[in-house]
Amino acid sequence: MNLLFITHANLTRRPYGDGSTRYRCFNIADVALAHGHNAEVVELNRLRLRDLSRFDMISWLRPMPGKKALNVINTASTLNIPCVADVDDLIFDPDLAAESPAVCNGFASLPTIEKQFSAHADFLRLFNAITVSTNDLQGHAKRCFPKIPNATVHNGLSEHWLEYAQQLLDSRPASGKLGYLPGTRSHDQDFLSIRQPVTDWLKAMPDASLDIVGKIDISRYKGLSTRIRQHPWMDYYRLPAAMSQYCATLSPLTQSSFNRAKSHIKFIESAAVGVPVIASPNDDLTAHSCPGLLFPETMTQWCQALMEVSQAELRTSVSLSLRQYVRDHCTASHYATPLIQAWEAKQLIPQHQSIFPLSNAA
Repeated sequence: MNLLFITHANLTRRPYGDGSTRYRCFNIADVALAHGHNAEVVELNRLRLRDLSRFDMISWLRPMPGKKALNVINTASTLNIPCVADVDDLIFDPDLAAESPAVCNGFASLPTIEKQFSAHADFLRLFNAITVSTNDLQGHAKRCFPKIPNATVHNGLSEHWLEYAQQLLDSRPASGKLGYLPGTRSHDQDFLSIRQPVTDWLKAMPDASLDIVGKIDISRYKGLSTRIRQHPWMDYYRLPAAMSQYCATLSPLTQSSFNRAKSHIKFIESAAVGVPVIASPNDDLTAHSCPGLLFPETMTQWCQALMEVSQAELRTSVSLSLRQYVRDHCTASHYATPLIQAWEAKQLIPQHQSIFPLSNAA
């Protein structure tokens, strides 16, 4: 098969820097290559319509409407090339726009996001099938697009990155040094949700510190700025070396429809280098059960978890089991192989969910 993965990300600036493109395009393309197929990742604005005839299947990440996008989907339809929309965030239900991180964090108005979500939904209805990154997200897709076949393909780590990460493991984490790697400012409210337990923890542990990688507002952590160190955006290949210095990483999430649909990426990346994780529970995370993955739900439980992981001994005791768990259960090959096999059998989505032959595509 010749597979095309389309992204809207700018690949010329940071070819591997966009997390969604990395997990939903490059990593799945790698699995296809390992199965003997051809696979290309192309950004939409560099895609030539005349090249579409070379492909047997198109997987399009977060497809957004526009003149070029409509030309591509119409040309693919004329050529009888099945198009699968791949969605890794809850960006297609205008009824939930008020819960969008962009609205909650004050980065965009509610009418603006409602309009964007409606446009996304209208465009998604032109596709033959939909793949999503979490089971919760699949539930929303079924509700919003009941006539379009859909399936969950969880985010998984590439073998290449796992091998690279293995070379950078630091067996001597700094005691009491934790990391939070949100990446974007859309997590301001998430970080604020654990302000009290983090403040209490820092006050109780004079030698403890917290590293934040990304632009997060810490202005409400008054008097603790010297203990909370902010770092700029970090290249993906620098993450293993950075995370391996921590006793644990944090992944707080406020309770919302959007966060319930979030992927387990923060867990699998940290676990890959043997670093424990304190995470707010959602379905994609609680599907995992292994030593070193903690799910506090109350502020008291967060305080207890912070005290527990700030001792380097915990990481030492669970590091190997975390790394092995990820290798056994959380690779891109583990999650994406059923999808590639379905495409080999000329089906839109994996058999273990629902079989929709290409000839019956919407």
